[in-house]
Amino acid sequence: MNLYLLRHGEAGDPWSGSDAERPLTQEGIRLMEQEAATLARWRVPIEIVLSSPLVRARQTADIAAKALKVKVVEDARLGSGQFRASELPAILENYTDMKHVMLVGHDPDFTSFIHALTGAQCRLKKGGFAQIKLDDSAHGTLICLLTPAQLGAD
Repeated sequence: MNLYLLRHGEAGDPWSGSDAERPLTQEGIRLMEQEAATLARWRVPIEIVLSSPLVRARQTADIAAKALKVKVVEDARLGSGQFRASELPAILENYTDMKHVMLVGHDPDFTSFIHALTGAQCRLKKGGFAQIKLDDSAHGTLICLLTPAQLGAD
């Protein structure tokens, strides 16, 4: 399976409400739309988008899914500070027939996840994108790590 990670875009900061309700900024929306358009133009073969339920991640997932013409499913295990590599098999158990699954979530969760699966030392920036080719549920190879600028966000 190919696993694609998309970190949520720029969110409201400062924000006086609940962190779970913090939305993307207008600029964050604009940049994510540009990134999503690039992914669609590149024909990245995503079959489904699994998203953190936090507002900024769900908005990011909706933007990507619209451009890629796929469905979004929320998964609370992708919430900020909650996602661990050990949960991946359970998260993917309903999608084993798929070859290209995108997860939309947060950092430092995704950075730790990439390291746990691949051994790579990296940092996934807001709006950053990664592809991991899963060897099994606990190991994979980092295929690419792209910044928002590399995805056409300017």
